[in-house]
Amino acid sequence: MKVLLINKFFFPLGGTEKYLFDLRQALLQLGHKVAEFSMQHPENRPSPYADYFAPELNLDPLALDFRSKAGLGLQVIYSRPAERSLTRLLRDFRPDLAHLHNIHYQLTPSILFALRRARVPIVWTLHDLHLVCPSHIMYHHESGGPCEACRGRKFYMAAARRCIKNSALAGLAGAVEGHLYSALGVYRRWVDLYLAPSRFLRDLMVAEGLPANRIVYLPNYTEPDRTRAQSEGEGYGLYAGRLSREKGVLTLLRALAKVPDLPFYFLGIGPLALQLRREADELGLKQVKFLGFQHGASLERLRRKASFVVAPSECYENCPFAVLEAFAAGKAVLASRIGGIPELVREGVTGRLFPPGDVEALAAGLRDFIGHPREVEAWGRKALRVAESEYTFPLHLQLLLGLYQRASGKSFMGKGVGEPCPSATRFLPSATDAMRAA
Repeated sequence: MKVLLINKFFFPLGGTEKYLFDLRQALLQLGHKVAEFSMQHPENRPSPYADYFAPELNLDPLALDFRSKAGLGLQVIYSRPAERSLTRLLRDFRPDLAHLHNIHYQLTPSILFALRRARVPIVWTLHDLHLVCPSHIMYHHESGGPCEACRGRKFYMAAARRCIKNSALAGLAGAVEGHLYSALGVYRRWVDLYLAPSRFLRDLMVAEGLPANRIVYLPNYTEPDRTRAQSEGEGYGLYAGRLSREKGVLTLLRALAKVPDLPFYFLGIGPLALQLRREADELGLKQVKFLGFQHGASLERLRRKASFVVAPSECYENCPFAVLEAFAAGKAVLASRIGGIPELVREGVTGRLFPPGDVEALAAGLRDFIGHPREVEAWGRKALRVAESEYTFPLHLQLLLGLYQRASGKSFMGKGVGEPCPSATRFLPSATDAMRAA
């Protein structure tokens, strides 16, 4: 079968792009024909379809003057260049199904019009909260906490609160986009199947008006390797992710000041990198080390040797790879009770939960983890078993191909993909019921 994968970036950037390239490789190995549609960018990976990609759109506020920003206003709402480029690709490739990922602002929902005209079934994985919140994350940086101001399709609040890049103009563009496509009913009527990586997101989207019979819970995946995973660590805690306020890293640093005997490593980069280092120096936290961006074998080694992982997010996380990758390494997780995280971190089973943004509760959790190392190791072993039984890529792919088939009416089951394995049964009811009701 012929699958068209659509994402605005075609280079390694984050979890969405990791998913995109993993899926692309797996589909090709199963014998499917795969095409990509994205945006032109100097860092893009090679693609035989690169000539069809939409022109690059630089939205960096530092690179644009006011006139340029104003000129981009309409293009980030409805991109005619992206629509025309995709129309050419659809004409030449003729896919059986399109699988969308992140498209807003660079590609825009204009591409849905091209797919609709070509009568291509659409499956869309919701990697973020954009259909509810124009800034993607439902978090207000000034107040420092979850923000639900745009719920109920009140997208104008994105402009009023300057939620996007702290810009009223960017917020206005996001608000207009939200109101336009909501009024047109594009999201409610034209997408055959939405995939929600967390039950939290699925329920949120239903509450906001998307048809319940078109939203299926399909969690993310990880790659556990029992030969390399180890629940015993070398005595340090670990955070691996973006260094930004919504990820709760400031709360984590201030909690670490109350647990001075715990060595701790921050892995990652982001807008708070310098502030975190400065505060750590001011607080005299010599046990805290900032190791910058890590990937590949280096990241795996640091995670494997950690005693546990902390996920202190203060925004509505979906199904974070950081938690699943900790499980795959045999690590218990101390995490905030927010968004989809409690679906992964089960209290007293695979880790512990604390109220998001609560410095004292997080510090107490850290002390509990270092005070009960054998119990934490047992949670880590259980986390590995959960990863192996519920969150592997083969299981995810098996379920996804079944959903492709349901959305398109065509079989996508290739070599090596057969009937659902026993672990799949816990996810199938929501998918099956959704398609029956459609």
